[in-house]
Amino acid sequence: MQFRRHLPTIITAVFAMVWVTFRANLQSVTVDEADTYHYFVELNWASQWWASSNNHVLNSILIRLFTWLFGLSHLTLRAPALIGAAIYIVAVFRLCRLLTKKRTVPLAPLCAVRL
Repeated sequence: MQFRRHLPTIITAVFAMVWVTFRANLQSVTVDEADTYHYFVELNWASQWWASSNNHVLNSILIRLFTWLFGLSHLTLRAPALIGAAIYIVAVFRLCRLLTKKRTVPLAPLCAVRL
């Protein structure tokens, strides 16, 4: 019964994740993403630890892992951001559930989440 009560919110959260995934696959790679890959991921040495303003260490490590496992593509380059989006959407959903027990009120904050 709890699942049914939050069904509209769950559908909204799933739609947000599907939307983010499609955007990640369809949009062109930006200059920053290409620079991160070129300077910190594709090199044969542990360049992900090199200190730089464009090097976000966790992002570089995860991009290196996903491109090593699945090859280079838009999705593997953006996999760390997709994981972050999933964590964020779940956190917002849980926060909405904590704030109210009503059925439709959590939809408004979840829909207002800007991805």
